[in-house]
Amino acid sequence: MPSFVLRILKMSKVELIAENTAFLLVGKLASKLISLFSVILIARYLGEADYGKYSFVFAFVSFFSIISELGVYQIVLRDIPRSPERTGKLIGNAIIIKIILSVLAYILAVFIINIMGYPQETIIAVQIAAVSLLIDIFNIYGVVYEANLKMKYSVFFFFVGHVLMLGLILLITYFDFGLNLVILATMAGTAIQNILTYIYSTKYVKVKFKIDLSVCKNLIKESLPLALSSVFTIIYYRIDMVMLSMMVGDAAVGVYSAAYRISETFLFLPGILMSSLFPLMSKFFENSNETLAFSYEKSAKYLFSLALPMAVGTTILSDEITMAIYGDGFKGSIVALQILIWATAIIFINYATGSFYVSINKQRFVMFYTAMGAVVNILLNYVLIPKYSYIGASTATVLTEFSIFIVTLYWMPSFIPKKRLIQNNLSSVAATLVMSTFLFYGLKNYFGLFAIIPSIIIYLVSFHLFKGLDVDDKMMLKKIFGKYIS
Repeated sequence: MPSFVLRILKMSKVELIAENTAFLLVGKLASKLISLFSVILIARYLGEADYGKYSFVFAFVSFFSIISELGVYQIVLRDIPRSPERTGKLIGNAIIIKIILSVLAYILAVFIINIMGYPQETIIAVQIAAVSLLIDIFNIYGVVYEANLKMKYSVFFFFVGHVLMLGLILLITYFDFGLNLVILATMAGTAIQNILTYIYSTKYVKVKFKIDLSVCKNLIKESLPLALSSVFTIIYYRIDMVMLSMMVGDAAVGVYSAAYRISETFLFLPGILMSSLFPLMSKFFENSNETLAFSYEKSAKYLFSLALPMAVGTTILSDEITMAIYGDGFKGSIVALQILIWATAIIFINYATGSFYVSINKQRFVMFYTAMGAVVNILLNYVLIPKYSYIGASTATVLTEFSIFIVTLYWMPSFIPKKRLIQNNLSSVAATLVMSTFLFYGLKNYFGLFAIIPSIIIYLVSFHLFKGLDVDDKMMLKKIFGKYIS
């Protein structure tokens, strides 16, 4: 085995990463399925207009989460692996900062919705949902699990929260308690997740709630570029729903949000991989460009190999997927999903690239390209929504993500070879072409929605035949799974 690969495997604690990633995959997949079922219940229960209002409420509140988060989470997560002895102090001061900012965010959200001229029903719904800004104060404890590659615990808490939410939604829809109780049920799931995250974290760290001005100053200084990035990210992720609500109406928001919910279901996949690799990428930056480049190339390759077949398959099966989930009341979501799924595919790659830039202390560049994305998205929505409604909003989202992809790839450091990034993904392209041919010209008509299963098998077999796994991939897999199959 080449010494370079051996060194990478040793540095990255690859068995721990494999265990961590496996728990993340299984746990979050189960949670996402429960969450999707909850969304189906909510959408079918509320209908297009009220589901649009429900989506608008949380989209509106998300703008103020920028204030309460401030990007502190990622900075604490980045700094803990570098200075583990300061964990308690870092988390304690981060929580103090978040308490102040969360209260401010809540007050602003309630004040601004009251002066925007929305109906009283919408104002009350936003006031209820804004409590989530206060609930999220203690989500900072999640860094303990990520920094120590113990994400199986936070995934379990995430799962418990979603089970609770589903149970409450079943009761609410059965007894017809209305929109506001659905909002409360959604928040209750997050609340129980954060409570469990806090309680169990005390096994790993003793938080020091003692204000250290130098620590607070550094956290705020380092996180400000990420906070501004979050402002721009929230704008181009959520401004479409707000603009649709203001320019077209709640029904259009409902149709768009229904498609968006399906497409964003897949976003837990890049989150899983990068949750395991981000702390290590931060360490690699201090060791050598070679190890950092290796980590990023593999991340991008694996995410692309998931993103492309997902996008193509969903595009072909969008009608079956939408009808199975929402029924005839959301037929407009079919075309929206066919467009939005390509934004999700691009996000897979942008997710890895964004984590890479943060790991090398390029928060300002992250701020720059997210600002650009926000401006592009607003302009495109302004032009496209009046003419094409939710189809225009969907198209604007794809074009925004693609513009970010182009900018981040162009400015990639020289030690990341762009040509090799392309070569690494040719097998995925070929395997996807084979899969889509079988799916479009036979499997879809014969199996309907269940064509997903043979399509996955065809893709995996084709990926193997086209030598999608190179020598390094096989070495890592052997290192990871060797003890289980030997």
